[in-house]
Amino acid sequence: MDDEIENLLKETKTLVEENNKILKGIRRSNRWGAFIKTVYWIIIIVITIGAFAYIQPYLNSMIKIYNQLEGTSTDITNLKNNQNSFTNGIKEYFLGTSTPVKK
Repeated sequence: MDDEIENLLKETKTLVEENNKILKGIRRSNRWGAFIKTVYWIIIIVITIGAFAYIQPYLNSMIKIYNQLEGTSTDITNLKNNQNSFTNGIKEYFLGTSTPVKK
Protein backbone atom coordinates (compact mmCIF):
# COMPACT_ATOMS: atom_id res chain seq x y z
CA MET A 1 0.00 0.00 0.00
CA ASP A 2 2.85 2.38 0.76
CA ASP A 3 4.32 1.84 -2.70
CA GLU A 4 1.00 2.60 -4.34
CA ILE A 5 0.56 5.82 -2.34
CA GLU A 6 4.14 6.81 -3.06
CA ASN A 7 3.63 6.26 -6.81
CA LEU A 8 0.42 8.31 -6.73
CA LEU A 9 2.24 11.12 -4.92
CA LYS A 10 5.06 11.07 -7.51
CA GLU A 11 2.52 11.19 -10.36
CA THR A 12 0.67 14.00 -8.65
CA LYS A 13 3.92 15.90 -8.13
CA THR A 14 4.85 15.44 -11.80
CA LEU A 15 1.42 16.64 -12.93
CA VAL A 16 1.55 19.64 -10.57
CA GLU A 17 4.99 20.64 -11.88
CA GLU A 18 3.81 20.29 -15.47
CA ASN A 19 0.68 22.35 -14.74
CA ASN A 20 2.82 24.96 -13.00
CA LYS A 21 5.02 25.32 -16.12
CA ILE A 22 1.94 25.65 -18.33
CA LEU A 23 0.34 28.24 -16.02
CA LYS A 24 3.56 30.27 -15.87
CA GLY A 25 3.67 30.26 -19.68
CA ILE A 26 0.07 31.42 -19.87
CA ARG A 27 0.74 34.20 -17.36
CA ARG A 28 3.85 35.29 -19.26
CA SER A 29 1.88 35.29 -22.52
CA ASN A 30 -0.87 37.42 -20.94
CA ARG A 31 1.66 39.93 -19.64
CA TRP A 32 3.29 40.28 -23.06
CA GLY A 33 -0.11 40.62 -24.66
CA ALA A 34 -1.10 43.39 -22.27
CA PHE A 35 2.23 45.15 -22.86
CA ILE A 36 1.90 44.94 -26.63
CA LYS A 37 -1.73 46.14 -26.49
CA THR A 38 -0.66 49.12 -24.35
CA VAL A 39 2.16 50.00 -26.74
CA TYR A 40 -0.28 49.66 -29.67
CA TRP A 41 -2.75 52.14 -28.15
CA ILE A 42 0.03 54.55 -27.18
CA ILE A 43 1.22 54.51 -30.80
CA ILE A 44 -2.33 55.10 -32.08
CA ILE A 45 -2.83 58.05 -29.70
CA VAL A 46 0.56 59.60 -30.52
CA ILE A 47 -0.06 59.30 -34.27
CA THR A 48 -3.52 60.86 -33.88
CA ILE A 49 -2.18 63.80 -31.86
CA GLY A 50 0.71 64.23 -34.29
CA ALA A 51 -1.62 64.21 -37.29
CA PHE A 52 -3.86 66.79 -35.65
CA ALA A 53 -0.87 69.00 -34.82
CA TYR A 54 0.33 68.67 -38.42
CA ILE A 55 -3.08 69.46 -39.93
CA GLN A 56 -4.07 72.20 -37.44
CA PRO A 57 -2.47 75.14 -39.36
CA TYR A 58 -4.33 74.09 -42.50
CA LEU A 59 -7.59 73.80 -40.58
CA ASN A 60 -7.06 77.23 -39.02
CA SER A 61 -6.45 78.81 -42.43
CA MET A 62 -9.56 77.10 -43.85
CA ILE A 63 -11.66 78.38 -40.93
CA LYS A 64 -10.26 81.89 -41.45
CA ILE A 65 -11.13 81.76 -45.17
CA TYR A 66 -14.64 80.50 -44.35
CA ASN A 67 -15.17 83.35 -41.88
CA GLN A 68 -13.96 85.86 -44.48
CA LEU A 69 -16.36 84.43 -47.06
CA GLU A 70 -19.19 84.61 -44.56
CA GLY A 71 -18.33 88.24 -43.83
CA THR A 72 -18.16 88.98 -47.56
CA SER A 73 -21.59 87.40 -48.03
CA THR A 74 -22.98 89.62 -45.28
CA ASP A 75 -21.33 92.66 -46.86
CA ILE A 76 -22.85 91.84 -50.26
CA THR A 77 -26.30 91.47 -48.69
CA ASN A 78 -25.92 94.81 -46.91
CA LEU A 79 -24.70 96.44 -50.13
CA LYS A 80 -27.69 95.07 -52.02
CA ASN A 81 -30.05 96.46 -49.35
CA ASN A 82 -28.31 99.83 -49.47
CA GLN A 83 -28.51 99.85 -53.26
CA ASN A 84 -32.24 99.15 -53.12
CA SER A 85 -32.80 101.99 -50.66
CA PHE A 86 -30.65 104.31 -52.82
CA THR A 87 -32.62 103.33 -55.93
CA ASN A 88 -35.89 103.91 -54.09
CA GLY A 89 -34.63 107.31 -52.91
CA ILE A 90 -33.70 108.33 -56.46
CA LYS A 91 -37.10 107.17 -57.76
CA GLU A 92 -38.83 109.13 -54.99
CA TYR A 93 -36.83 112.25 -55.76
CA PHE A 94 -37.47 112.20 -59.49
CA LEU A 95 -41.04 110.94 -59.36
CA GLY A 96 -41.97 113.24 -56.51
CA THR A 97 -43.74 110.59 -54.47
CA SER A 98 -44.18 111.28 -50.82
CA THR A 99 -44.29 107.68 -49.62
CA PRO A 100 -41.56 106.81 -47.13
CA VAL A 101 -38.85 104.40 -48.20
CA LYS A 102 -39.27 100.91 -46.78
CA LYS A 103 -36.20 99.50 -45.14
